[in-house]
Amino acid sequence: MESCSSVMKLCRSALTVPLLLIIITGSVLAHPVVKVEFNGTAVLNCTVRCTGIVSWNNSTDLLAECDQTSCRSLKEGYQMIYNQFLQGDFSLIITEADFSKRGNYTCKCDGRNKCDVELQIEARRTSVQIQSGGSLHLELEVSDPVQVNYNSSTGAADGSSVQICKVIGGSLQSEPEYKHRTSLLSVLELRGVDESDSGLYTIRNTNNHYNLHIYNVTVTAPGSGGASDLLWILIIPAVLILVLFVWIVWQMIKIEQLKVELERVLLNQLVKCTVQNSDWKKNSPEDWKPSAL
Repeated sequence: MESCSSVMKLCRSALTVPLLLIIITGSVLAHPVVKVEFNGTAVLNCTVRCTGIVSWNNSTDLLAECDQTSCRSLKEGYQMIYNQFLQGDFSLIITEADFSKRGNYTCKCDGRNKCDVELQIEARRTSVQIQSGGSLHLELEVSDPVQVNYNSSTGAADGSSVQICKVIGGSLQSEPEYKHRTSLLSVLELRGVDESDSGLYTIRNTNNHYNLHIYNVTVTAPGSGGASDLLWILIIPAVLILVLFVWIVWQMIKIEQLKVELERVLLNQLVKCTVQNSDWKKNSPEDWKPSAL
């Protein structure tokens, strides 16, 4: 029995060690993930030692590379910075990151893998507040076919959304209940919104099935600008009154200063005249009489 028990413990130990190795290895090998909003700028970091040629590539293309003399962009939208490269920072900058640029990227030193990074693209998020009766404008982001969905802010029990329209090849295809309210110019316009239109509006690429832009829309009743508008209504008159009061006080101070200065000048003139008159009397002969003709 003791031998069997020993064998069983040995078997459990033998199974535990590979399992731990798998867990540890999996955590070590997990790629760093960089998330960026749709059409934003992503920076994939890699800081290692390399005295040779450093390059970045994805699954299909060589994107950018640097050596001790310069850096070169080999595909539009991807670049490395030479000054950073000289300091050991081999980051790759990706501009206008759309869903075609999502995926795994590898940084190599003289052909040897040094860094692996995964790029994930997230939908842009924008909060919009408009008054009832106004128009909601939604940017469509891309020329690819897109679908616009609406989800009430109160939210359905199953979290389902309602399709408003599709835009395919520059042509607007609206659902019947939205047809009289929508139009397509440089943006999608939804006219005559009211408080029941508050909620989430999602622009979704129908080719790749990715959300491009999510609008969180709040529609307020006419004249109900909210606490912030009321605050400004109270603050602006108070500031104007304060400025007017300060101006009046300043003018009164200036008037008082002018009065004091005028009194000082008049007093000086009076003293001067008195002194001159006294001197004239002293210098005049007492027996002075006008000569007879």
